[in-house]
Amino acid sequence: MLKKAQKILIIEDDISLLNIMEAKLKHLGYSVLKALDGEEGFKKAEQIKPDLVLLDIVMPNLNGVEALKKIRKSDTIKNIKVIVLTNSGKENEKKEIESLGVEDYLVKSRLSLADIDEKIREVLGK
Repeated sequence: MLKKAQKILIIEDDISLLNIMEAKLKHLGYSVLKALDGEEGFKKAEQIKPDLVLLDIVMPNLNGVEALKKIRKSDTIKNIKVIVLTNSGKENEKKEIESLGVEDYLVKSRLSLADIDEKIREVLGK
């Protein structure tokens, strides 16, 4: 019997990066869902309850920090695994995000898709 694909929700406002990550993760066998801002991402996370959220910080409507706070306050998805992918790297922001409970805080400009895949496998136990 085939194992059900793990669901990953990517919340990212950079459409080209979003599409590249989606293609790569689908190729690796994940079920991928996308959202372009924190508000849409939060709603989708509550609906689909993904195994993992890849969360950008600097986004329109609802930024990643606020979306993460909403996720952590939600009874249905508060324990969801989250990896933050950002270009911000501000130390005070990083501390606040880490205090909200994330699997990792990664700076996009220092990463390749292979690095992201490796981190996902580590977090999801693949």
